[in-house]
Amino acid sequence: MKKPNFFIIGAPKCGTTSLYNWLRTHPQVFLSIPKEPHFFNTDVGFNFYTDLKAYEGLFFEANSQHLAVGEASTSYLWSGVAVPSILKYSPGARFIVMLRKPQEMAVSLYAQECGGAEDQPSFEAAWRLQTKRAQGYSLPAFCPAPDLYQYGDRCRIGSQLKRLFEHVSQDRVLVVFLENLRRDPRGEYDRVLQFLGLSRVYPAGFSAANTRRHIRSFRLKKVLNALGHLKSNLGIKKSTGLLAPFYRLNTAAKSKQMLPPPLRRELDAYFEPEIRIVRDLLGRVPSEWLD
Repeated sequence: MKKPNFFIIGAPKCGTTSLYNWLRTHPQVFLSIPKEPHFFNTDVGFNFYTDLKAYEGLFFEANSQHLAVGEASTSYLWSGVAVPSILKYSPGARFIVMLRKPQEMAVSLYAQECGGAEDQPSFEAAWRLQTKRAQGYSLPAFCPAPDLYQYGDRCRIGSQLKRLFEHVSQDRVLVVFLENLRRDPRGEYDRVLQFLGLSRVYPAGFSAANTRRHIRSFRLKKVLNALGHLKSNLGIKKSTGLLAPFYRLNTAAKSKQMLPPPLRRELDAYFEPEIRIVRDLLGRVPSEWLD
């Protein structure tokens, strides 16, 4: 087994799944399955893996041909303890950070959580509940971790990037903007290959993954979540996929959501300091961030 030596640490809804899928086709790369073990983020969100032996088992098949061995848990950038823990475990680790305009990230993150326990029918309704939810009120039923619904905190990417640089020198961090990845996927992928010291081998295509979806019926979703929770409590495992077709039927592709102008202005004001931090740290942000 080879220990992981690079980590795609976030942020969520910023193209990490697409990059993970592309890198998995590279003969010099070994990436864990699942994509996100969430092992080192013991302070926020939830952990899929809590046992070191089980975590290291994800990399058991990595061998000498794999120059880059890694995983892609998007909670690590958000976490205050993940990066120091990673450095203690793998001192020479390199980090890939993927960012997007935080206003868009927050809305997309809400849409993702709607595929889980989130029960509010609009982003604005969920945004307005953050204070109450931080106090333990108005949380969705069966929520895996209350802090998942703090969309403002999860999208403070400037503060998170600043904290990362307090632990790791910038030459060991590659920042990829989703806006640039959409414009020039091959060029941005080249930057990743160069950063990881890999040969120029490309995937068959640069298709996007994990694109935004929306829920057709929140009422049906609540019923499905309750049935799934009941099945889990009863220890029913053989029918794991029984509810999956109903979840799929209850989702559809989501076009870009138009927020009410007052809410848009509120988000712009909320995230302007975070955008400024990123610009000050890197000397640049995509033009879309300044619109």
